[in-house]
Amino acid sequence: MAHMAIAAAVVQGVGTVIEGISANEQAKAQARSIARQSALDAEIAKADFQAKSGAAVAQAGGTGLSLESGSFMNIFTENALNEANTLSDIRFQGAVDAANLRAQGKAALIGGFVGGTSQAIGGVSAAKHRKQQIAAEKAAVTPSRIGRSQRSLNPNSLLVKNQTLGPTG
Repeated sequence: MAHMAIAAAVVQGVGTVIEGISANEQAKAQARSIARQSALDAEIAKADFQAKSGAAVAQAGGTGLSLESGSFMNIFTENALNEANTLSDIRFQGAVDAANLRAQGKAALIGGFVGGTSQAIGGVSAAKHRKQQIAAEKAAVTPSRIGRSQRSLNPNSLLVKNQTLGPTG
């Protein structure tokens, strides 16, 4: 019976370890997905900025504004800075989100190992303690632990106490 309890505790502990491993793998997969998505979002934003820049150049040319003029260069420079900031923000946020997911995965992995080990050790300890309790209970009840002379009572020894020792008179 104790062996079954020990086996159950170990299996439960292993299950917790496997849950931690699984959570870590899932977090790493989500982190890779977020990294890919942020790279894609950055490429989309870059293409959008390039299209807007091209439209601005075409509009400036249509109005007769020189591309080397101060006002056009100011607008073009400001747009380029906005593009760089936006792309940087997208990439940074993606990297932060991915790093957070990886950290959560590592925490789940460590938690799974610690929790699983703790469950297994606790279960084994409880099973051993229960086994010792059962053995102690059996020892207290088992007549083989009592000496043979103590088990058999002499009926005459009981009578001696109740008899008088001499003639009373």
